[in-house]
Amino acid sequence: MKLPRAVLLFLPIGLLAASQSGNIARLGAAPALAIASFRLAIASLILLPLAGRDLRALATLGRRDLVWLALAGAALAGHVFTWIAAVQTTTVANAA
Repeated sequence: MKLPRAVLLFLPIGLLAASQSGNIARLGAAPALAIASFRLAIASLILLPLAGRDLRALATLGRRDLVWLALAGAALAGHVFTWIAAVQTTTVANAA
């Protein structure tokens, strides 16, 4: 199977970003909540153009699906916040 060129470009970038995120969070002097908020906002802005026309599907979601979507987002935000707080208080290896 031949991989698309985008995979060959974005896979190393994603691997580097994921492997260094703990070190970057550890070096940050801002509170964990601020780092988590900025991190999720920047990721959303980067992924927004990739979603393209698929964002229109959000308008067709029912109330129940929107609640689940909001809960999933809150769980992700909570995870990122607690992980960054752990990285700032201990070593990156312990937090991972």
